[in-house]
Amino acid sequence: MGNHGRNRLLSGALLLAWISSSWALHPSQARMLVQFVERDDFKPVHTLKPSNVSEDCKRGIHRIISGRRFDDYAALDAFGKVVSGHVTGNNAWLGSYDLCLDIPDVHYSLALMQISWLLPVERQQNHSHDGKEVVMWGLCIPKNCSIKDTQNSIPVLANATLPLNKFNITHVRVHKSINYTKRDFDSGFIGTVVVFSLFGLLVILGTIVDGVEDYKKNRAPKLIHKMDANGSHLVDPQYTQPRHGVQSVSPGAHDWETPPTPERIRSLYFNSPGLFRQVICCFSILSNIRKLLSTKEGDASLSCLNGMRVITMFWVILGHVWLLTSFMGLTDNTRVLYQYPSQWTFQPVVNGYFAIDTFFFISGILVCYSTLNYMDKCKGRYPFHKFLFHRYWRLTPVMVMVILFYVNIFPHMGDGPLWFVVKQVTTDNCPEYWWTNILYINNFYPVKAADECLPWVWYLACDIQFFLFSPLILIFLHRETNTMKYLGFGVMALVLLVCFILRASLMTQLEDGMGPTPSMGIIVPPPRNANGTHEPPTQKYSSDVYVKPYTRVAPYLVGMMVAYFIQQLKGARKRISMITISLGWLVSVALAVVCIYITVLAYSVYHGDYLWNQGGKLVYGTFSKFAWALSLAWVVYACYHGYGGYVKDFLSWRVWVPLGRLTYAAYLIHPIVILWYLFTLQEPIHITDNVMSYLYFSVLGCTYFCAIGVLLVIELPLANIEQLLYKLFSCCAGCLCCGACQGNTYRNLEEPEHNHNSLEEEEVQPTSSN
Repeated sequence: MGNHGRNRLLSGALLLAWISSSWALHPSQARMLVQFVERDDFKPVHTLKPSNVSEDCKRGIHRIISGRRFDDYAALDAFGKVVSGHVTGNNAWLGSYDLCLDIPDVHYSLALMQISWLLPVERQQNHSHDGKEVVMWGLCIPKNCSIKDTQNSIPVLANATLPLNKFNITHVRVHKSINYTKRDFDSGFIGTVVVFSLFGLLVILGTIVDGVEDYKKNRAPKLIHKMDANGSHLVDPQYTQPRHGVQSVSPGAHDWETPPTPERIRSLYFNSPGLFRQVICCFSILSNIRKLLSTKEGDASLSCLNGMRVITMFWVILGHVWLLTSFMGLTDNTRVLYQYPSQWTFQPVVNGYFAIDTFFFISGILVCYSTLNYMDKCKGRYPFHKFLFHRYWRLTPVMVMVILFYVNIFPHMGDGPLWFVVKQVTTDNCPEYWWTNILYINNFYPVKAADECLPWVWYLACDIQFFLFSPLILIFLHRETNTMKYLGFGVMALVLLVCFILRASLMTQLEDGMGPTPSMGIIVPPPRNANGTHEPPTQKYSSDVYVKPYTRVAPYLVGMMVAYFIQQLKGARKRISMITISLGWLVSVALAVVCIYITVLAYSVYHGDYLWNQGGKLVYGTFSKFAWALSLAWVVYACYHGYGGYVKDFLSWRVWVPLGRLTYAAYLIHPIVILWYLFTLQEPIHITDNVMSYLYFSVLGCTYFCAIGVLLVIELPLANIEQLLYKLFSCCAGCLCCGACQGNTYRNLEEPEHNHNSLEEEEVQPTSSN
């Protein structure tokens, strides 16, 4: 059997992994979770020679098989057994991992075996892959057996413990599972703990200093300062007669010989502490919790984006729960998953990749809306380098901290039959390719998507690349002449046209087995090629289409167009006829329903080939993302003009505001939460709606609980430091252009305005999440 055919068969046991193959963690990147399954070091059974096993290992295996001592019997009992439920896909024969670890002089190993079931011909026709599958077999063998010894002993062990009259073993690979919770801590772990401890220390110090300052303020006399229209008086409400232009409630108050200026008021009454104390206070839990829980918005005109952002993040987590749970192969009814795509209620999961397009859409709105507003204030000047610094500062440090945790701490946090995979995928990829993440080129390099570090952050690379391209459009849109504006729209139309052409041409190059959605070609086996093997197009689709910015830019451009039309109204509301409103909502709902639910037709009537021909697949694959963005565009536009009704009330619900601030942290850490649960499992999951619902809500709660810690300890403190830098180097707080603050009255620096739709808050979430 050729390598391609064998690798396809090896991944057959995990076929349903791709049930939701198109969220932030795209198909080929998800392969890194079980990339150990698809290597070429499987050994054919006929090449295994028991004579090559060391004598010590032979004696130990013979002792275990004989079972004369209790420990030997227990070790044999810890072996994986052929369990019930094979017909429904129970191919995880893991045995008893904990029992094996409790027995002295033995260790746990995991064997991946390609087997061929001895089924009648009529049964094989209905059996996946003609009865050839990959199973995971747990072994409890002597510690003096090396991996090579164990691999050569498979025929002996299988004869003693497995019913070989039911199947044949064709290929084998053995992995030694190590109890990583008992590993020695390396320098990476120690260094990461030191870095996290420094952040924790700064949080403690900042909270103490901030608490002391609050205590002093509450104890000090309360002075309310107001400037009259000429800026010449300070009035204290306890007195009615001015004395030299100022009132005092305590001895030593300032007597003004000349009218005070705003600068003197700022220096005397709002004198901030030293720079070191200001930096320390940026880490205060007290002030950061107030910011997290605040529901105040500086510009509520786009408040509907708060709910849209949070709900989309919930959708991404739902998709990844299904994707990763299916892909791990730790389910005892894997074939039941074949039935889900034919259910119309499951289509939002199958087509969950529209969640990422929603994030691109929101990001386009925020970039265009906030940039045009700033250009208005700055008289057309566009400080691109400051915008770029803001975005890079708000995204990169948090991602770097998550990478440090993922590589150096996460492998020490669990244990189980498959936990060795965590160590493998974290140490193999991130040390070599971490720099591509901080340069935001990880959707182009490494070439193999499975080699990426934090594979789900490809979205951020696309978003940064869109941002770098956006000035070519924004500069034209801000011009006053119609010719320049038309030129800006012409650039957007040209980019959209290129996006459509590239998507269509690239999808045409894929195998004919590619379905209308990325998950279609995987859930339903594609037709066999000339040499009789299945060659899925998923890998090529992921690397050439799914993660490339030139194929994902359509929703982003639609968001920019919506933001432009809204921003041009300058806060005004446009009157729209009831017929237009009804027609707009009808078209919006119809587009969304078609994008999400039309694929149920292809699943429900599938009988050996795809219902959709190549033309139908190309039309859906090329234009569905654009159609989805148009549906969202009407929702935002209608809500802005006050025609959103209950939809606007729901999406603008103030509860979404604090949750929205947690979106970026939740986006980064939710796959780690899912993987921690799945890789610590010691027995398969039985997939049911109830089980997956409980798992989803558990992951959702744990994710947002962890996101609160990331936000309070890392994200908000760094955002506060950025604000402090702007205060030190700009003429007014939060101002990005010189001269824009002329004539502005002073705002208390200790309580900066919190505008959730401003540039400062734009990228705190992945719209700025999979």
